Amino acid sequence: MRPALAVVVCSAALLAGCGDATPKVGSAAYLSQCRSQLAKLDELDVRFTLTARQVADVCACIQREVVRRGLGDKQTDDRALAGAGRPLARFCEAKVLARRR
Repeated sequence: MRPALAVVVCSAALLAGCGDATPKVGSAAYLSQCRSQLAKLDELDVRFTLTARQVADVCACIQREVVRRGLGDKQTDDRALAGAGRPLARFCEAKVLARRR
């Protein structure tokens, strides 16, 4: 699996409820959980492809986009977010990686 794709998969999964906690997407707890889950991708060497700042930027971008769509008050396991994760993660990853070039 391409490291960048792994970020998309995990970021999308975060909107579907990664782990035991299901924070509201608009909360600081979501950002913390998102960064933590993406940091766990060590086995895919994502940490060598994306900096901690880029991971944080991807998470913040996803949060901004979900809030902009009026879904910031939803918990990460809310069905209203089910289809949003993967497209938003791709959009945000592309946006963050484009700044790197």
